[in-house]
Amino acid sequence: TTLVGEILKNEGRKVYVAGNIGVPLCDIAGEVSPDSIIAAELSSFQLEGIDSFKPHISVLLNISEDHMDHHSSLENYLEAKKKIYKNQGKGDFLIINWDDPVLSRIPMEAVKPEVIYFSTRENLESGIYLQGEHIVIKEKGSLITICPVNEVALPGKHNLENMLAASAAAWAAGVDTRVIARTLRTFKGVPHRLELVGSLKGITFINDSKGTNINSTIKALEAFPQKVILIAGGKDKGSSFDELAPYIKDKVKFLVLLGETREKIAMSLEKIGFDNYVYAGSMKESLEIAYQSAREGDLVLLSPACASWDMYNNYEERGNEFKGLVKDLGGELNEEKQG
Repeated sequence: TTLVGEILKNEGRKVYVAGNIGVPLCDIAGEVSPDSIIAAELSSFQLEGIDSFKPHISVLLNISEDHMDHHSSLENYLEAKKKIYKNQGKGDFLIINWDDPVLSRIPMEAVKPEVIYFSTRENLESGIYLQGEHIVIKEKGSLITICPVNEVALPGKHNLENMLAASAAAWAAGVDTRVIARTLRTFKGVPHRLELVGSLKGITFINDSKGTNINSTIKALEAFPQKVILIAGGKDKGSSFDELAPYIKDKVKFLVLLGETREKIAMSLEKIGFDNYVYAGSMKESLEIAYQSAREGDLVLLSPACASWDMYNNYEERGNEFKGLVKDLGGELNEEKQG
């Protein structure tokens, strides 16, 4: 959402970025004008109750179990998400992740907006995808190159998917591909999503507090070539952690679990024979344990796979505490060096 806003701003559009990312839509209602564009992030809770809401361009990134305590099933969650294009019509656009096994099976016969797919895995007949080492758009048989993948500012598969989705949305909005490319080369990301906090004694600390569901944490783990020391756990939203467990076994060398879901995650891990984890009672204790177990070259990743509401008001507060504790740890280390 933020990246879409940046692309539009870089072309000189009047843009507001709001919704489920910190600035409520109602807060900007009195400021927007007919020539304004709103890049809005909407939750399944907001979408399931819509009546006349009608975006010009809508985006569906991925579907996995989330908020099962409310929606009860993946099918109900999907139906809530699908309402984003309920009132769209001819002349509107729907951006869909072709690589997502749930979204790619949505029947298109009754979908009224023009559908634009994006993919990091396949060459599409039409849409935005990777051809070799380049991000390209194919439309009506014509191929347009945006930029080489190795020139974009954000690393990782998760970020690449987001960049393709944002590029597709910007393309649908009529943004020049040169502006899209320039933004992809300079955009450094958003706080709390695979955010580099710093390095201490050769140990890297990454804040991914915005990883509030299983799919987000899977993508975070896939973003790094080495095994990581992971801090996970939080509010129980009713999801099973069986899907996450194999990724932890493959990508995590040591795990610190905290929050309401710590025993539930541990049970999923025990099923597949992973027992290299401990429980912690606070973020401070979690970070201390993670740091003590780390060695030079290691990476400590906070990616909870859960909401924050059991211990915090929001994921920003959780991420900010993690960052503050890392900085405090760095201050102590600097004092040791000076001594």
